[in-house]
Amino acid sequence: MDTMVIAAPFKEKKTAFYYNYKINGMPASGSMKFDVKTYTFSTDRDLGTLDWGRGV
Repeated sequence: MDTMVIAAPFKEKKTAFYYNYKINGMPASGSMKFDVKTYTFSTDRDLGTLDWGRGV
């Protein structure tokens, strides 16, 4: 799996930063319902992304 990490500093404050972590191409499974339609995900054809971050 591919990942990407970004640590972005803030010019205004040298001790502050934003840390972001992404994992791309994760096999996805399960289902979701939107209005009356149900979408089903299968690991052999569907991929997802985990994207999170935090700042200090």
